[in-house]
Amino acid sequence: MSDTKATMRFAGAQIPVTRDLQRNVETIKKSIDWAIKNKCDYLITPEGSLTGYFPEWETWEGRTFKDVDDALCEVEDYAGNNGMGLVLGTMWKEQERTGVLNRNQQRYYDQNGQLIGTVCKQYVIAWDAVVPGHYTPLIHLPDPVKEDTRPRMDVKVVGMLCNDLWGSWWLGKENIGRKANDIGADLLIHSSNGARGLDPIEDDVHDKFHTGCLHMMSYAADMPLISVDNCITMHGDESFTGPTSSPSGVWHKEQLVKVPRVGTQHFYYDFVKGEIEKESSITFDPVITPV
Repeated sequence: MSDTKATMRFAGAQIPVTRDLQRNVETIKKSIDWAIKNKCDYLITPEGSLTGYFPEWETWEGRTFKDVDDALCEVEDYAGNNGMGLVLGTMWKEQERTGVLNRNQQRYYDQNGQLIGTVCKQYVIAWDAVVPGHYTPLIHLPDPVKEDTRPRMDVKVVGMLCNDLWGSWWLGKENIGRKANDIGADLLIHSSNGARGLDPIEDDVHDKFHTGCLHMMSYAADMPLISVDNCITMHGDESFTGPTSSPSGVWHKEQLVKVPRVGTQHFYYDFVKGEIEKESSITFDPVITPV
């Protein structure tokens, strides 16, 4: 029997999230290309990376929901036709038992472009203009097993969107990281799009709080956490050249993969299931490049 370790490679995309729907589609497709080139299994994008993250996402400059649906189909087809699993951040209209609800989502896709499941943001703010989620789903990511010599591994994931991580600490509600541990998750995936470009003091306070929460959440959950952020402003201002609202990268109590805080960056992380508590068996090979 081969002693090759079972791994799953996750790519992270720190990319600009604009209000231009088609531009966002092209940016995500470039990130998919990067993930393919680097033999990744899943690509993670920031919050609202398809639609943009702003209250008028459905009607901006004459946009309709059909335009958003068409853009999503284009991304789904591109990822599926190229065998890339996807964790896509986007605003969405979801048909649910109580009617059609606006949601801020992570949408999880397998390597065939088929939807595995969704995570809806729980701790929303007025800016979201969506209905919050009310539970912490466990997403099972199937392993494509590209190589016969590699053992098969499925990974159980709990997803979070931006304020879900910070809100777990200061809103006095359920800590999603501890909940993830209780329900048997292996990994946390955080898609962020926080405010930045505020006054210098507020930016500094938010930065320290967000960075501390990433460390604390991975510590409290006792599992790795992968996070990606928008590299411009929440409003889509591309002239912004400052640091991201929170760091992109990977944590397991300490920061394992460090990503530059400015501009478009891509990285990957090789997750090894069942051995993460031993420093010697954490395997990661960060590759960070601009598009």
